[in-house]
Amino acid sequence: MKGVKFGSFHSYDTWGLLLSSKEIGSPEVKEKKIEIEGADGQLDCTEYFGGVKYGNRKLKFEFQKGVSSIDFLALVSQIQDAIHGKKLTVVLDDD
Repeated sequence: MKGVKFGSFHSYDTWGLLLSSKEIGSPEVKEKKIEIEGADGQLDCTEYFGGVKYGNRKLKFEFQKGVSSIDFLALVSQIQDAIHGKKLTVVLDDD
């Protein structure tokens, strides 16, 4: 477990960050339920148009790197400029 690739950026190769822990959540089912006036319960249409669909997974990664506080702020800024708010493929080295 060395790093994570975010699009074309690799946490270790690009920024020298060593992956120390990870949490990969299960995606939530996208449910589609309809409330019908005067009827008991709800009508579940989740699987009506084919198989069940899922939302995005929640990912949490923690990294380690020994840097001074000044260098740390510059590194955080560099990482945010590269990946923050962008839709990127995420691949762990273990995959």
